[in-house]
Amino acid sequence: VACCTSGTGEILMRTHLARSYCESVLQAQDPDPFTPLDRVFSKEIVYNPVYSCYPERYTALLGLFVSEEGEAELIWGHNTSHFVVSYQTVSMKNSEFICSKLKHLSLSTDAYAISSTRLH
Repeated sequence: VACCTSGTGEILMRTHLARSYCESVLQAQDPDPFTPLDRVFSKEIVYNPVYSCYPERYTALLGLFVSEEGEAELIWGHNTSHFVVSYQTVSMKNSEFICSKLKHLSLSTDAYAISSTRLH
Protein backbone atom coordinates (compact mmCIF):
# COMPACT_ATOMS: atom_id res chain seq x y z
CA VAL A 1 0.00 0.00 0.00
CA ALA A 2 1.20 3.52 -0.80
CA CYS A 3 -0.42 6.90 -0.24
CA CYS A 4 -0.03 10.64 -0.75
CA THR A 5 -2.15 13.55 0.40
CA SER A 6 -2.87 17.13 -0.51
CA GLY A 7 -4.85 19.83 1.22
CA THR A 8 -4.81 22.10 4.23
CA GLY A 9 -1.28 21.65 5.58
CA GLU A 10 -2.04 22.10 9.28
CA ILE A 11 -4.66 19.37 9.19
CA LEU A 12 -2.54 16.97 7.14
CA MET A 13 0.40 17.40 9.48
CA ARG A 14 -1.65 16.95 12.66
CA THR A 15 -3.68 13.98 11.48
CA HIS A 16 -0.82 12.15 9.73
CA LEU A 17 -3.51 11.27 7.20
CA ALA A 18 -1.28 9.28 4.82
CA ARG A 19 0.17 7.22 7.65
CA SER A 20 -3.26 6.70 9.23
CA TYR A 21 -4.66 5.38 5.96
CA CYS A 22 -1.75 3.01 5.28
CA GLU A 23 -1.85 1.66 8.83
CA SER A 24 -5.63 1.17 8.63
CA VAL A 25 -5.33 -0.81 5.40
CA LEU A 26 -2.52 -2.99 6.74
CA GLN A 27 -4.35 -3.68 10.02
CA ALA A 28 -7.73 -4.41 8.41
CA GLN A 29 -9.01 -7.97 8.50
CA ASP A 30 -10.75 -7.53 5.14
CA PRO A 31 -8.53 -6.61 2.17
CA ASP A 32 -10.96 -3.88 1.13
CA PRO A 33 -9.22 -0.48 0.77
CA PHE A 34 -12.52 1.46 0.82
CA THR A 35 -13.51 0.86 4.44
CA PRO A 36 -10.24 2.20 5.91
CA LEU A 37 -10.37 5.24 3.61
CA ASP A 38 -13.96 6.01 4.61
CA ARG A 39 -13.11 5.54 8.30
CA VAL A 40 -9.97 7.70 8.19
CA PHE A 41 -11.61 10.46 6.13
CA SER A 42 -14.68 10.73 8.34
CA LYS A 43 -12.88 10.27 11.68
CA GLU A 44 -9.76 12.33 11.01
CA ILE A 45 -11.08 15.12 8.76
CA VAL A 46 -14.81 15.58 8.40
CA TYR A 47 -16.20 14.81 11.87
CA ASN A 48 -13.13 15.56 14.00
CA PRO A 49 -14.17 18.33 16.47
CA VAL A 50 -10.54 19.45 16.84
CA TYR A 51 -10.67 20.91 13.33
CA SER A 52 -14.03 22.64 13.61
CA CYS A 53 -12.12 25.95 13.80
CA TYR A 54 -10.97 25.38 10.20
CA PRO A 55 -13.89 26.40 7.97
CA GLU A 56 -12.12 24.97 4.90
CA ARG A 57 -10.71 21.52 5.63
CA TYR A 58 -9.96 20.68 2.01
CA THR A 59 -8.20 17.36 1.73
CA ALA A 60 -7.46 14.73 -0.90
CA LEU A 61 -5.85 11.32 -0.53
CA LEU A 62 -4.58 9.07 -3.31
CA GLY A 63 -3.59 5.51 -2.53
CA LEU A 64 -2.16 2.56 -4.41
CA PHE A 65 -3.38 -0.81 -3.18
CA VAL A 66 -1.92 -4.08 -4.42
CA SER A 67 -3.73 -7.27 -3.38
CA GLU A 68 -1.98 -10.50 -2.45
CA GLU A 69 -2.95 -11.74 -5.93
CA GLY A 70 -1.01 -8.84 -7.47
CA GLU A 71 -4.01 -6.82 -8.65
CA ALA A 72 -3.37 -3.09 -8.36
CA GLU A 73 -5.99 -0.45 -7.65
CA LEU A 74 -5.80 3.33 -7.35
CA ILE A 75 -8.15 4.60 -4.66
CA TRP A 76 -8.90 8.18 -3.70
CA GLY A 77 -11.01 10.33 -1.46
CA HIS A 78 -11.53 14.08 -1.49
CA ASN A 79 -13.75 16.79 -0.09
CA THR A 80 -12.95 19.29 -2.83
CA SER A 81 -15.41 19.92 -5.65
CA HIS A 82 -13.15 18.07 -8.14
CA PHE A 83 -10.11 15.79 -7.96
CA VAL A 84 -8.21 14.64 -11.06
CA VAL A 85 -6.32 11.34 -11.17
CA SER A 86 -4.06 10.46 -14.09
CA TYR A 87 -2.20 7.19 -14.56
CA GLN A 88 -0.43 5.03 -17.11
CA THR A 89 0.74 1.44 -16.75
CA VAL A 90 3.51 -0.15 -18.83
CA SER A 91 0.91 -2.01 -20.91
CA MET A 92 -0.96 1.18 -21.86
CA LYS A 93 -0.10 3.23 -24.96
CA ASN A 94 -1.58 6.43 -23.54
CA SER A 95 -2.28 7.77 -20.08
CA GLU A 96 -5.82 7.96 -18.78
CA PHE A 97 -7.41 10.43 -16.42
CA ILE A 98 -10.47 10.54 -14.25
CA CYS A 99 -12.13 13.69 -12.92
CA SER A 100 -13.86 12.79 -9.66
CA LYS A 101 -16.61 15.16 -8.53
CA LEU A 102 -18.61 15.54 -5.36
CA LYS A 103 -22.18 14.48 -6.08
CA HIS A 104 -23.62 17.22 -3.90
CA LEU A 105 -21.63 20.42 -3.93
CA SER A 106 -21.78 21.86 -0.46
CA LEU A 107 -20.57 25.08 1.11
CA SER A 108 -19.16 23.02 3.98
CA THR A 109 -16.50 20.32 3.82
CA ASP A 110 -18.73 17.66 5.41
CA ALA A 111 -19.29 15.91 2.08
CA TYR A 112 -16.60 13.74 0.53
CA ALA A 113 -16.22 11.36 -2.39
CA ILE A 114 -14.44 8.02 -2.49
CA SER A 115 -13.73 6.07 -5.66
CA SER A 116 -11.18 3.83 -7.38
CA THR A 117 -10.03 2.28 -10.61
CA ARG A 118 -8.28 -1.02 -11.27
CA LEU A 119 -4.97 -0.88 -13.08
CA HIS A 120 -4.49 -3.38 -15.90
